[in-house]
Amino acid sequence: MLDAIGIAMLGTDLNTLRKKNRMMELYEAVTSAEPSVQAVFMATALLPSWISKRLPGSAARRLTVAGSELRKECMKQVKQARITARELDGDAFLLDLVKSAEFTDDQLVDQLLLIIGAGYEPTSAAFSWTVWLLATHPAWQKQLREEIQAKFSASHFRNEEEGGIIPEDLENLPILHAVCNEALRFMPTTPITTRVSSEDSVILGHHIPKNTRIYIVPYACNRSTAFYGPTADVFDPGRWIDANGKSNNNGGADSNYAFMTFLHGPRKCIGDGYAKIALRVFVAAFVGAFRFEIADSTEVPIPGGMLVTKPVNGLQLKLQSSNWKRTGRIIQPNIAEDEFKLWESDPKNPQNWPSPRKWTTVVVVGWLQFLSPLASVMLAPSLPQIAKDLHITSSSLLTFTMSIYLLGSAGSAMLAAPLSEVFGYGRRI
Repeated sequence: MLDAIGIAMLGTDLNTLRKKNRMMELYEAVTSAEPSVQAVFMATALLPSWISKRLPGSAARRLTVAGSELRKECMKQVKQARITARELDGDAFLLDLVKSAEFTDDQLVDQLLLIIGAGYEPTSAAFSWTVWLLATHPAWQKQLREEIQAKFSASHFRNEEEGGIIPEDLENLPILHAVCNEALRFMPTTPITTRVSSEDSVILGHHIPKNTRIYIVPYACNRSTAFYGPTADVFDPGRWIDANGKSNNNGGADSNYAFMTFLHGPRKCIGDGYAKIALRVFVAAFVGAFRFEIADSTEVPIPGGMLVTKPVNGLQLKLQSSNWKRTGRIIQPNIAEDEFKLWESDPKNPQNWPSPRKWTTVVVVGWLQFLSPLASVMLAPSLPQIAKDLHITSSSLLTFTMSIYLLGSAGSAMLAAPLSEVFGYGRRI
């Protein structure tokens, strides 16, 4: 997730999937769901700043150090962006800000912290919750996979076909639209946010004095039965699909303002558009490529975090390849050097055979391989009688006939090749 943010915002592939990245470690430290870290954020939200800045304890110190180091990492990116902007063209967000010449380095760091923080951790958490909801609602998972695989091949998500994925393609997938919107409604990644009234106001008959701190809880709004009816506490992507099969933008609520995940108005989340698109791309690629379920069906993830709501202990899934076609052939996992694939020519992948057919194949091939050497041994003493019965008088003709038979028997072992596709891969011996 951070790699995608790095490319879009910094113009740099951070390559966090293959190596450790200091920026990612610092962001995870700042957004940790540990109770001690949550307590610090709670105190910061509730106490005056002159007190919250002087909080004792190791968690407060860790957050202070992590925040300071994170600013240093962002400053490195800003200075690199200034060099890059002078030397070559680029279309990354940070480069555009640098070229505008309207911001100081410190202001650019502030912008970078805000944009990457808003785009990385909340989107990552939203993806985790979406995957968990689909793992616990297999019918919706199946429908979504069928929709994705009917529209795209896996190559679209691997940059192997010209054009790749564009946002308009994903907008035309009503189930994907519905699943992602419902996941964002059902498990909003921002647990709480605050606003301070700039002047005396009256809201719904309530007098709000100037400088009053107002707490907004998206979770409460998103699950309010006043907005979403009696099923507000139920994960139901169908609420985002009209009777004509087309997507809607209100989830059945009377107003779009019922959906408070990204807030609304001039102070809403500035990265909501990116977050929605990124979530759809990641969900489409993941669901298209894998069938999955919760590793431990008795385990229920515990939401935690003050800045971002995410599973406290992460998520453990069982994954299985969905055999998503890639330009007309079956995609298979990468094969290690000590493994080899025996057979892949049949377009009707045997991995999709029903279990009775698989086991019938195993039994038949196993029986043939057992009989082949046994038959060869048993036939040797009977060769004279076989020659007589077949009216073969030439020893060379008899040798030729028996050679054909033995080759055919040995060839039955080659029938074992499809079995590697039925049950996976053979290991080099």
